[in-house]
Amino acid sequence: MTKVKLFYSDGMLIGLEARGHSGYAEAGKDIVCAAISTLIQTGLLALTEVAGAEVEKKEKDGYLYYKVISNNAITLEKSDIILKSIVVGLADIAKGYPSHIRLEETKNVH
Repeated sequence: MTKVKLFYSDGMLIGLEARGHSGYAEAGKDIVCAAISTLIQTGLLALTEVAGAEVEKKEKDGYLYYKVISNNAITLEKSDIILKSIVVGLADIAKGYPSHIRLEETKNVH
């Protein structure tokens, strides 16, 4: 199962941590894992290239963490919209494949 932890600060979504493989199918044929990875990677790219956010990032096999570290209000608002859009897609995947992805929220992260 892929576990995605969402990090909020002052009501704004500022980052996420994704851990594990979905286990829907074998590597290379896992459409659930591919969908999750695509959304999460697109979110990271959009944060840096669209919002212009500075991002703290850690990545290894089966793990990706990123968090916006900007203090600029406009950048934080753009980042919040981008990340919440990613969560809409992840939540939809979780509805269709509940035994393969779980979302959790962590509030008041700084």
